[in-house]
Amino acid sequence: FGVTFLITITGTALSVLVTSMLAYGLKKPNLHGYKFFMIYLLITMFFSGGLIPTYYNITKTLHLSNNILALILPGAVNVFNFVIMRSFFVQLPDSLEEAARIDGLSEYGIWAKIMLPLSKPAIATLCITSFTFEWNDFMGPLIYISTTSKKTIQLLLRMFNTQYSSNYAQIMAAATVALIPVLILFAFLQRYFVEGIASSGIKG
Repeated sequence: FGVTFLITITGTALSVLVTSMLAYGLKKPNLHGYKFFMIYLLITMFFSGGLIPTYYNITKTLHLSNNILALILPGAVNVFNFVIMRSFFVQLPDSLEEAARIDGLSEYGIWAKIMLPLSKPAIATLCITSFTFEWNDFMGPLIYISTTSKKTIQLLLRMFNTQYSSNYAQIMAAATVALIPVLILFAFLQRYFVEGIASSGIKG
């Protein structure tokens, strides 16, 4: 539970930070190279970067085999979260940014002091989606983590299934306990989550 919470909370915070910065940077369609970046990001959304290139970068380039950073860094830029955040930023009036610039705020100051405080519904949506993805991730820990002390709760749930038998009572009990943090998070952020989905224009 400790390792899973560390990976999930750190990954969620990093995803919200990076995604919100990227969404604010690509908020204006008249920026130089805007179409290229948008097409590039949407392509990665459909193909998810590919398992083999991601594995190569994590193990050969960054040398993060059996390191929990291998589970945190790949989710830093989530295109689905980027689409939600940018859709929310676009709806905010440009007059807020213009007034902040007149008052002397930098672009970073506008992002941190104006855009983020007004984007609580979108941030809540990002937190729920990122937290759920990181918490339930099975393939990442299975590929990159080999030490038992660094394994996440999803891998340990799989370890209840042995080659010759399965203790279904323990499996169901452990799965119920593993589900509790996600339910608690959704219960606290449900109102913001629904508002963020509705305001960002994403249809289900």
